[in-house]
Amino acid sequence: MKKVLEPIKTIIIEDEPLAREDLREMLKNHPEIEILWEAGTVCQAGELLKTVSPDLVFLDIQLRGGSGFDLVPKIPRLSHIIFFTSHDRFAIRAFEINALDYLLKPVTEERLSASINRLKQKWKSPERVLCPAEPVVDDADQIYIQTNRERRFVKVAAVVAVISIGGNYTAIHLNGGDRMVLRKTLKQWEGMLQGSQFCRIHRSAIANTNYLRVVEKQRDGKFLAGFDGLESSIEVSRKNVRFLVNLMKKRVQKGAPFIPSQK
Repeated sequence: MKKVLEPIKTIIIEDEPLAREDLREMLKNHPEIEILWEAGTVCQAGELLKTVSPDLVFLDIQLRGGSGFDLVPKIPRLSHIIFFTSHDRFAIRAFEINALDYLLKPVTEERLSASINRLKQKWKSPERVLCPAEPVVDDADQIYIQTNRERRFVKVAAVVAVISIGGNYTAIHLNGGDRMVLRKTLKQWEGMLQGSQFCRIHRSAIANTNYLRVVEKQRDGKFLAGFDGLESSIEVSRKNVRFLVNLMKKRVQKGAPFIPSQK
């Protein structure tokens, strides 16, 4: 476990020289932060990240040559990331809880200190400290996902379902067929995915009703729902069957090709 007094190897990725200078100046009040590297473009940062392994990354979202989001997969998995930008339209509420923080420019010393203190708390605790996540309500929003193997951003619109796989672990299924396992409970997902298209259709599953394809009654009396992008159907609790069937009927009235059925 890292000690708080050890130097925190830091890289600043920001395309505005004055913004980098301001951040360096404010970080002088935090001597534990050791700025070793800087980059001003996506290309420069990408090359630098091939050879260095920072503890902390200050990452601007709008960069020359692309987006800071493009660099996320290149950042070492154990590095902490603090996103910052001049525009709040990047859905501050949508970043996933494994990101350390998200700062809106102009960054104040007080707000920066809060981020540094959060980093210290993470290093003090043997368990990862989960920062509260704001609810996602817009399909255009993106969610920051970090697993043991990768970190990436996915659009909310691409989420087909989130299914509990036991304990505190869930699997998130995307419309391209990707499946990722995270240490995150359904309750946490439910608090975050609050758009009207998401429904807790069963105690073990949250589904995006935009992908709903069919609702079927089984011989044993249970109901299953099929979703585009999922190989297997999901069991539906009885209290949600009527809601899904009515939703399907409305789509049929609007000319949708799929019709709920019973076996």
